Amino acid sequence: MNELSRQAREYLAAGDLAGAERLLRRTTGDPSGSALLRDLLIAESRDEEAAGVAASCATGDGPIAATSRSFLALRRGDPASARREAEDALARTPKSAPDPALERVAEQVSEQAVVQAMALNHLGRALFNAGEGSQALEVLQRATRLSPGDAFPWVSLGHARRALGDLDAAVQASQRAIALYPGLTAARHDLGITLYHADRPNEALAHFDALLNDHAEHTGALVDSALTLMLLGRLEEAGSRLEQALALAPELALAHLYLGQLHNERTDTEQALRHLRRAVELDPDDVEAWIELTGTLEQANRVDEAIEALRGGFAADPQHPGLHLEGARLERRRKDSTAAVRRLRGIDTRALPPRLAQQYWFELGLNLDREEQADAAIEAFSRGNALARQGVRSRAMDPEALERRCRRLDHWLAKGLPGSRAVAPAGDRGARRCFLVGFPRSGTTLVDTTLATSPQVD
Repeated sequence: MNELSRQAREYLAAGDLAGAERLLRRTTGDPSGSALLRDLLIAESRDEEAAGVAASCATGDGPIAATSRSFLALRRGDPASARREAEDALARTPKSAPDPALERVAEQVSEQAVVQAMALNHLGRALFNAGEGSQALEVLQRATRLSPGDAFPWVSLGHARRALGDLDAAVQASQRAIALYPGLTAARHDLGITLYHADRPNEALAHFDALLNDHAEHTGALVDSALTLMLLGRLEEAGSRLEQALALAPELALAHLYLGQLHNERTDTEQALRHLRRAVELDPDDVEAWIELTGTLEQANRVDEAIEALRGGFAADPQHPGLHLEGARLERRRKDSTAAVRRLRGIDTRALPPRLAQQYWFELGLNLDREEQADAAIEAFSRGNALARQGVRSRAMDPEALERRCRRLDHWLAKGLPGSRAVAPAGDRGARRCFLVGFPRSGTTLVDTTLATSPQVD
């Protein structure tokens, strides 16, 4: 490893990413330094800048030039060419291995091992983008064994593990990358995302908060921490962070999407629709935004508009299971439960994330019930309830809290409403009082409006 690369890696190991970048940008004509800068920018998800560096050192026959061409091919959406270039880089790299007799990791990594690990990292990324997930994992693991002190293969391994659903291993890979180069903001953000998907929201939130403490204007961390807060039921805090993100980036489609979801959960339909329409306007290919827009319109009984939104979603992805779930809901609304069941039966439930799977089973149960298939409907509802019990909010819920509140309320009524501003008539112990409660959009407003028309209701 030459002196420039060694010094830059010392900056990275100390958490000084900016210092490493300044050093590498000041030095021109050093292929190793350019390769390190390129891979640092890739790890930080700054692909456009990385492409500029890669283009400057993509000429020639050496492994650095070949890995640069590999990255540029991936940028063009050509994983086959990216794979060929990475394999060529690997073939041109002298083989070496760490000496287990040496104690310090930095001493174990020779220049040849670093270059070989670099080639393996680019090959792993190319393989993964070509759909060769298992082979990509094997190659990336070889890179981490060959150069264990290099964070970049660990970053790539974390991405691949998460995409393939091995979330615990993805967390470990990201943690290793951050331990090596603590200043990697993208890796810290990725770790939070992986913890969120691993159903570990409190840990995810802690990582997002730590990142925001160091980088207050990190819009990705603001948005994803808001999503985590929503999962935890902390809607006010979530809304505040999403508004902060939009203040920094008014055209951030994800922030509009999640604000739409949040307002919908609060039953503020018009605000929800405003943000969701803006989300699909900014990113027409975001299927999740079309799904949320369709569902919100359906809940608001604006069925014709919901059907139009569904068409927009299918234009982006005709096979997406979430869109077909919304299609089944609309078919049920049009009293065609037979078509709804047929559509739902065509969805592969094994590929559904937990939240979507829960909705799937409940929707299937409703339609099977309308088809007078009672046993099958009960089975579907049971499966949906089993998934609901596994959710973060359900696990955090106190199952005895409602009963305790009802007992306290009953005691308060029996005492004659002490502390109430209203003066109870003599002898009134609350027996004539009625409390109307229910879930959002369950019909409580309609019942309240109907009862209020009666002269017997005060």
